Amino acid sequence: MHQLLPAAIIAVVALLAPRAAAGPVQCVGSNSICFQLAPTPGNTTSSVDILIATKIVGWIGLGVGNGMSNTDMVMAWQSSTADNGWAVSRRLSTQKDLPPRASVQFVSVVNTTKTPDALGYYYLRLRRPVEKASSAAGEKTLTNAAMPMSWAYLASSSVSASNLPRHSRDGSFSYNPLGAEPLSTLAATGEVGLNVTLATGGSASSGSGSSSRETAMLVHGILMGVAWSALSFIGILIARFGKHRFGARWFPLHRGLFGVAILFTIGGFLAAVLTTDSDHFDSTHGKLGLAVTIVAVGQIVLGFVIDKMFDPDRAGIPLRDKAHWLAGYFLAVAAPVNVYLGHNANGSDSGLVALNIVVFGLFVILFGFLQVQVGQVHDKKKSDDSGAPLVRRGSIA
Repeated sequence: MHQLLPAAIIAVVALLAPRAAAGPVQCVGSNSICFQLAPTPGNTTSSVDILIATKIVGWIGLGVGNGMSNTDMVMAWQSSTADNGWAVSRRLSTQKDLPPRASVQFVSVVNTTKTPDALGYYYLRLRRPVEKASSAAGEKTLTNAAMPMSWAYLASSSVSASNLPRHSRDGSFSYNPLGAEPLSTLAATGEVGLNVTLATGGSASSGSGSSSRETAMLVHGILMGVAWSALSFIGILIARFGKHRFGARWFPLHRGLFGVAILFTIGGFLAAVLTTDSDHFDSTHGKLGLAVTIVAVGQIVLGFVIDKMFDPDRAGIPLRDKAHWLAGYFLAVAAPVNVYLGHNANGSDSGLVALNIVVFGLFVILFGFLQVQVGQVHDKKKSDDSGAPLVRRGSIA
């Protein structure tokens, strides 16, 4: 009898202890996604239900942890092959990269909706154990206290298990997953239980996030795309094949096109760096983008040096000119390839990617045609092997 008394006292205290009627609805990304967590009905000490309302067509993620360096995360995306219309994957994020699948996939799908409601929301109800599965890096046990939560999403129609590009928005908030009364038991198949009205305002709270990131990435993509899928192509064709046609005007045209391309490159580079994490240069796209930016700036500086040191009576091609060509070859290949990598990393629409590839392909075809029909025209006074006089640059202001 005396042994049962302490346990009875603890049970009574637990019942009388104040507890929130329901966990708060946490909306993020301009109300694109809303979350609510609480103990599972009838199983309040061993599992937690995660309720999600989302307008995102793409992948969404919610993790226990601070940022991408140490987070126990669940990712979900629409899938035509999944019985419930949504694929769910538990991931352990321990670095600034796509989180790998956890060896233990203990997040289960309770209910989902396959079509949006009148407000445009899809709903998911997921369930995970309170205890972590192992002591592996990134594993988290849920506690009855405010815990750091990280969220991210990518809006894209081309998401799959083998194609989960980098998020377009992310952020964090604090949440107690065990500090509320269990959410009501589901009344019917497909019902998730998240109060839709809270997902659109009222008492819903907003998590922190990089609200300007999406706009910055759009600006980054437009500037880099125009610079290296249009301006640079035209500038290269004029410099290599257009000296006879444009005469002394070829250089101002070439210089102007590449000058604008470099300004766009610097602007796009700053838009990406100032609104992304410190891991921006960990990816192939980031590293190649840095190399392209450095070489492009150096290229235009070298172009001005070549212009100032130009000798109309020269008998051959100086080394600095050849270095300018080599840098141009690098940019002509690396920059368009990196534009494609950027599309892939940010989940661009497949139609836009296809258009970019077609434009690059047309440039390659035109370049090959002109190389055969015209050949490279050098900027010097003496005749080439065919005897045709080559164009002098003329006075450049």
